[in-house]
Parts: sequence; C-alpha cells; structure tokens
Amino acid sequence: MAGWAKYIVAFDNIDIAMYILDMDKNPVGRHCPPQLYPFADELVHERFEKSLERGQQYFSNDYFKLTQHDLSIKEDDSSPLTCKIKPVKFPESFVCSLWMDQMFKSKYLFTLDLKRIEVIFPGQWNFEKGPDFKNARIKLERGEIVKGDVEIHNFSSEWKSHRHQLNAEYNNVILHVFLWNDKGGTGQIKANGLSFLQIEMASFLKKDVKELYSLMKLEEYPFPLTNNQGHCAEILNKADEKRTILFLNLAGEARLLKKTDRYLKKASKKNYNQLIYEGMMESLGFKYSKLQFVQIAKTVTLRYLREKVTPLPQREKRKHIETIFSGVAGFLDHYGDNLSGLDQETKLYFKKLREIWTLYEKDFITKKMHFSRWNFSGVRPANYPFRRLAGMSHFLSQNVDINLIAKIYPAISKWSGDSNEKNKKDHILNLFQEQENSFWSFRYSPNGKKLSSPKHLIGKERIWDMIINVFLPVLLSFAKQCNSFSMERILYQVYNHFPQLAPNRITRFMEEFVLGAVKNKKKLLNRAKRQQALHQIYEDYCNSNKNACDNCKFYFIAKHLILGKTFSGS
Repeated sequence: MAGWAKYIVAFDNIDIAMYILDMDKNPVGRHCPPQLYPFADELVHERFEKSLERGQQYFSNDYFKLTQHDLSIKEDDSSPLTCKIKPVKFPESFVCSLWMDQMFKSKYLFTLDLKRIEVIFPGQWNFEKGPDFKNARIKLERGEIVKGDVEIHNFSSEWKSHRHQLNAEYNNVILHVFLWNDKGGTGQIKANGLSFLQIEMASFLKKDVKELYSLMKLEEYPFPLTNNQGHCAEILNKADEKRTILFLNLAGEARLLKKTDRYLKKASKKNYNQLIYEGMMESLGFKYSKLQFVQIAKTVTLRYLREKVTPLPQREKRKHIETIFSGVAGFLDHYGDNLSGLDQETKLYFKKLREIWTLYEKDFITKKMHFSRWNFSGVRPANYPFRRLAGMSHFLSQNVDINLIAKIYPAISKWSGDSNEKNKKDHILNLFQEQENSFWSFRYSPNGKKLSSPKHLIGKERIWDMIINVFLPVLLSFAKQCNSFSMERILYQVYNHFPQLAPNRITRFMEEFVLGAVKNKKKLLNRAKRQQALHQIYEDYCNSNKNACDNCKFYFIAKHLILGKTFSGS
C-alpha cells in the first residue's frame, strides 16, 4: 500500500488505482530516465542494431540518446535585371511552385533596392491562412541568416490590394516575392509598421515564364515528385526499410514521452480527471482557440461541475454545462444583449441560456472572457468554438461524475496487440455518443444559415487525434506514477498498432521533404506512431536548424545510423 498511497490524491477513485496495481506481477523491461549520450555511444548504438532483430517491448528513450535531443517540449553572381516581358497573370499556385523549386538562374537574387540575398530554404508551403510559405531562411549580404515567412503574388500591388498591410498575421514576413513589379513595389510595410525585402521573380527565372508554365505539371504540386527534397531524402531512399521503421518508431516514442513528461509535471498539482478534461479542451480548441479552451477548463473545473451539475436530472445536465461554458466564454454577454437581426430560433435559444446563466454567473463575475478574445478568421465553420463547446457539454453530461481513467483506458486498450477485437473503433466512439443538439447540430454560428442535416459536433478525426495527443500521454503518465509496468506494456502496444491519422501541414511537408524519394513511404506512415515521428524530426531539425539542410545533423544520423554506414566510411 505504501508504494502507491502517496499518489492516491491524484486519483478520484481508489478502485482504479488498485485495479491497475493488481495487474503488475512481473515488472520487466522498465527503461531508465532519459539521459543525453553522444551519438556514438557504444551501448545505445548496439541496442539499436539488436532491436532490428528482436524488436521492442516497451517505450524507449533511445531516440534522445542517439540524437542528443532532450526531453523538453519545444521548429555565379547575377546582376539585377529589369524585366521587359509583358506581365501576364498566372495561377498563384504556379507562382508558388516557381518559388518552391527555386527556378532561378543563380543562387543569388537581388531585391528591388539592390540588396543581394541567397535563399537557404524557401520555406514550407502553407495550406492554412496567412503567408504562403512558413519558416523560410534567407542569407543577407553580410552573411546574416534570417528566418521568417514569404508571401507570393503575381503583382507587387497585391500586397496592398489583399490588405496584408493591415493584417498582423503577416508581421513575420521577411520577403515579398512576385512575378511582376506593376506599381513600383517599394515602400510596402506590415501591420507593425516594419518593411521587408521584395523580389521581382521574372527577372531571374531560368526560362521564359510562359515556357515554364507549359512545362510544369501543376497537378503534382504542392508536392512535386522530384523537387524540394532535403539532403536526407536521398539517403533514406537507399536505407533498409527495417532500419528506417525502427528509427521512426523511436522518434514517435520520443514525441509521446515528451507529452507524457508534460502531464507528469502537471499531475503533482492536479488530479488525472482534470488533466484529461483540460487536454480534451485544448484539442477541441485547435491552434486558433486552444488557449481560450484551456482557460475555460481551468476556470470551470470538473470539481465545480460535479458539485453543481451532478444533482440535476440527466436531461438537464448538458444544457447547464453548455450554459456555463458559453457564459464564461463571453458568448452570452455578446449575443444575449445583441439579438437584433437573429432568427426566432436563435433568439429563443440564447434567451433560454441567459435564464440558466443567472444561476451561475455570480461564480464567474471576474473570470468571464470578453468576446473579442475569440478569432474566427481562417477557422473552418465546423470547428467554430460554439459547436466544440457544445460537443464537450454532451461528453461531460454523460461522464461528469465518472472516473475518466477508468472509462477511457478499457476502450483504448482494445487497440493493443493482444486484442483480436473486431470493433475496436466502436469502443472509442461510444465514449463520445452524441445526442443530437437541437440547435448546434444544425448550425455553425449563431446567425448562420440552418443546415439541412445534422453535423457531428466532435468528428471522428478529432477523436482519433485526441487519443494520440491526449489520452495516451495522460494514461502513460498515470501508469508511470502507479509504477504499472503491465499498463505501460499495453499502452505501448496500443501506440504501436494505432492506424495513421489524417495528414496535416507538417506530416504532408515531411512526407515529401524527408521521405520524398522513398518508394514505400505510404507503408512507412501507415501508423500514427510514425506520423508522430515526422513531427518530432521536424521540431528537432527542420524547424530549428538555422541553416536548413546545409549543416543539418539529421543528415549525419540518416547516413550513419539509418543507412548503416560506418564512421570510417564517412
């Protein structure tokens, strides 16, 4: 008892702690706390080679030791020409493709104010709102390397016509690239009042722009089959598949262990049910609203909801939780007092919530958000915070007085290698059984057009993402606090077998930039674990390396570890 008694304050239910501890009979294969070792550490290198034959059974810290990354959470001279070609407007995807493939006569370019620059890395093609390319690296005349965003246009005047000078999302732009300088182009500024470098691309192209347009296969973009790949891509193309898979597995485990460490640090101050709740809210907020969602979770704690909502009839719980969320978010202050122009159904909906809010408002009088904190620009309507909070209200109305560890762990464990369960997905989806919300299932926004059919408030893709980024790291931190080796083993198997998630900006970029030349890359990425590996490698190398590929340590790792070249042969 003494071994786990000190952790019991972190759990809301003694039974689950006892249940997990009872599973542990043979604690073998426990890994040591992460330490940093040189890449050439004989023992770690030897362990990597042996793992190729025997496989793994538990989570490994070897990635950190092999790469020397820690566990913390953390990314011929040409002369300027005057283009005499008649300007023609092309699809912007074509102009972006020219930039990505650096279709220039020389590695040196000249800006409008005659400054010579060199493109170290053109950046990552951005598929979301904001500048066209993120995290580019440009070498200036004096050798300084600057990192920032690149915006692409047909004409220089489009910076102003698109109103980028008023948009703070473009404050990180270091370079404005356009085909044609139609209106002088100089004197452009960002919303913060700062200027930036500008280049007229047509002056430097390898071929006539119309010829390039006829030759370029735009259907292959934004990821062409042979271009825009890192130096490591060629190496990995030659590597044995088994070695590549092992390294990706280690990198994927490293990412999960980092997240687990974050929750372990939080667990000393909060119980695990609150941690899961906050993690779920952060996931539902996406990158645009995650801070606001976490603030709501910290303000409206599970303890508060249990005290106030648990005594209510089951049919009333969802409406009351949704009301509290909407009130703290500032939605009721905003729409409750501004009902003009809204349809009758919306007016009645907010009127009802305002009536319920009078029961709770006094508890949050100084903790409410102002509506101005919410940003809807660039957010898909299906992801609007109104709907996500309504979805979370559904989940909590069914589980507010239940130990979430005891509820979630059995469902997730069905994905372990020991399970032959055919309906694995159903066990997880049943956690989010969604009753139809008479209002938000048919709406994207308070004043939006009513949908013809109901839409899920929390979709499957978001649920799968939540499993990898919230449930698994929280459960693993729980297992570590309990010293539950058997639970760790099962979670390892779940992570090892969980299928790939929907691709995102980073995984799409890394799939081509790092694995572009690898013929079997689809097979390599058929697991969520190895997709997470791409995130880890991206953060450790592609996003944090000031000089892009030129002096990247991952090339060294790819050559000597994954490819298996000896140091003497380097």
